[in-house]
Amino acid sequence: MSDNIKDILSCTGKVFINTFLFLFACFLGGLIYLSFLSKDLPSLEELQQWNPEEVTKIMSFDMEMEDYQEDMHVVTLDLYQIQVLAFQISMFHLFLELLI
Repeated sequence: MSDNIKDILSCTGKVFINTFLFLFACFLGGLIYLSFLSKDLPSLEELQQWNPEEVTKIMSFDMEMEDYQEDMHVVTLDLYQIQVLAFQISMFHLFLELLI
């Protein structure tokens, strides 16, 4: 009986070691893949100094196209505002469903 228990513990230990090695290899593979994907991304300093210009074409009353340049401003939304907006949208959809 003790040989049977030793065999079970030996097999269980091998399963845990193999599982750990597999998960570790997957983790290392994921890190290598992410580093490969992120090599072409801009630096954080470039992203913080991002100041795009938007060119819009406006048609005048006499049907001539005019270029209109405007500086875009980055607006940050608070997470609370996003959640309130999502709630309002869901309530509006519920209201529309009740009308139909």
